Amino acid sequence: MQLTGRGVWGPPADRAECVRVVRRAVELGVQLIDTADSAGPHISEEIIAEAIHPYPGDLLIATKAGVTRNGPDIIDTRGGPVHIGPKVWPPVGRPEYLRQQAQMSLRRLRLERIDLFQLHRVDPAIPLADQVGELAKLKTEGKIAAMGCKVNRIGFMPWSPVAAGALAGPGGPLARVATNHESLPPRWRLRGYWPPPRSCCPSPARPRLHTSKAISPRPPCDSNPANSPNSAEEAIPGQRTRGPR
Repeated sequence: MQLTGRGVWGPPADRAECVRVVRRAVELGVQLIDTADSAGPHISEEIIAEAIHPYPGDLLIATKAGVTRNGPDIIDTRGGPVHIGPKVWPPVGRPEYLRQQAQMSLRRLRLERIDLFQLHRVDPAIPLADQVGELAKLKTEGKIAAMGCKVNRIGFMPWSPVAAGALAGPGGPLARVATNHESLPPRWRLRGYWPPPRSCCPSPARPRLHTSKAISPRPPCDSNPANSPNSAEEAIPGQRTRGPR
């Protein structure tokens, strides 16, 4: 569920409804909310805090920093809507900037410590060791509990979508899971890890995604999870259910 305006830019059309959705998601058992400082920017974090602070003890809050925004991710053209992509999400990985954004996220989310703080993208202009090193310092200082990186070829890709291609085709694993839970393949995602173990990649020329058994339901961004059975009935025991972002 997207808590911002169109193109992940600006306020949502109905802020009160977004607040209600977040509250309802937690009521339905969501235990992980993953957001980012660049969503809005800032708006998603503010809505999450407004909706459910003080947070339940079993709820994990994850957020990200490392990209800036220079406009909406979708623009209208004569040919229809156009997705802009990375051009409007330029990376900034200067250590002082990452620290500033962590501090600002703490304030917006009304937290003393962020459960999971992720590097949103690697800035090629800054040594990776400096970017990750600053996150490690924040962890040592107790400002974040865990650190991560939302890019492939680094360590993991949280919530990488696989609702396309052979995996989601008729008779495929995603379709079977969806059928078993009376749902649709696009509503399911698999958590992937990169690089794969050596046993999964016998030839360097043929790398492939290694996928864990952790599967979580997630409604499409244009739907309300509070009105969907996805949020409660399709949760798999032992796995955290991902909520609004």
